[in-house]
Parts: sequence; C-alpha cells; structure tokens
Amino acid sequence: MPAVANITVNRIKNLLKEKSHVHLSGTNFSGLDLSGLDFSDSTLINSNFSNTKLENTRFLRAFLPQSNFYGAHLVGANFEEARLEKANFSYASLMGAAFSRADLRGANFWGAKLAKASLSFATLESCNLTESDLAHASLFGANLTNADLTRAALAGMSLTRANLKGVKGYRPPGP
Repeated sequence: MPAVANITVNRIKNLLKEKSHVHLSGTNFSGLDLSGLDFSDSTLINSNFSNTKLENTRFLRAFLPQSNFYGAHLVGANFEEARLEKANFSYASLMGAAFSRADLRGANFWGAKLAKASLSFATLESCNLTESDLAHASLFGANLTNADLTRAALAGMSLTRANLKGVKGYRPPGP
C-alpha cells in the first residue's frame, strides 16, 4: 500500500505564508501537487516527496538531507545551494532543474531525467547517476569525485572544469 501524505496542501500553503522558512522534517508529502510553492530556507530532513508534483517549486538553500523524491515530477525546480546529502531522486523527472552549488553528496539519481539541468559547482561526490539522463546538462565546475555514471545518457553534457577523480562509467571523448 503506497504511503499517504500526512499534511494537506492548504496547511502547507498557510505555513509558508506565515514564516519565511518552515521546519517540516519527517513530513510525508507523497502524491501531493506542490507545484510553484517556495520552500526556500526550510528544514525538511528525511521528508517524503515520492511521486509528488513539484514543478517550478523553489528549494533555495533548503536543508533536505535523506529526503525521498522517488518518481517525483520536479521539472524546473530550483535547489540552488540546497543541502541534499543522501537524498533519493531515483526515477524523478528533473528536466531543467537548477542544482547550482547544491550539496548532493551520496545522493541517488538512478534512472532520473536530468536533461538540461544545471548542476554547476554542485558537490556530487559518491552520487549514483546510473542510467540517468544528463543530456545537455551543465556540470561546470561540479565535484563528481567517485560518482557513478554507468549507462548514463551524456550527449551534450558539459563537464568543463569538473572534478572527475574516481568517476565510474565515464570515458572522456577521445581525440
């Protein structure tokens, strides 16, 4: 039986109106439509956003370690400077999402769609990007130390100035 959200969309909207940032760690948002909301500077440790619609939602500087975004729809979402250590983005739709300067150490992006996403200067150490779609994504200056890119779609991906030490499953283009 799938998990059921333990909070309503109206309650979330009211909380976000009342405060500049909210503390909702451990909250189950699964299956809700939270598109366009602004969770910037919020604390959402170990929260469940699985199968949630979060199109164009803002998470700037949010604290979301170990949160679950499995299968979530995050097209155009903004996670700039967010803390997302060990977050799960497996099979999430993240086309055009912004992760610039985000901390994603140990995050799981297995099968995620990250086409045209911006991960410039993001920390992606030990990330699992297996079978993810990174076509035309920008990883300018990103730290990919020990990341796994096995069977990832990499066409047009920009890795200028990226740290690729110990990366698995990636071969730089030959001469």
